[in-house]
Amino acid sequence: MALNPKLEVDRPDFQAPLKVCGCTTLAAARAQGAVVAYGNFTTVLINFLILAWIILLMVKGVNYLRHQVEHHEKTGATPPTPHRQTSAC
Repeated sequence: MALNPKLEVDRPDFQAPLKVCGCTTLAAARAQGAVVAYGNFTTVLINFLILAWIILLMVKGVNYLRHQVEHHEKTGATPPTPHRQTSAC
């Protein structure tokens, strides 16, 4: 199996046949009998975990910003402004 430069993790053809048939594709294994197609499940699980992590980070960021604004409103101070850094190059 050659390494894919795109790093694709999509492997819906991974399978575990309930009887030995020597099939290489999911469609051929299903034609022979019942199979447990775990490749599609693992792909969906990995995609879900990635999306859940991204959403968690977004929610944490929004909560942090909301806390910053509430703190500055409570103290009466103005929120800090981002400084623009310039290089001498």
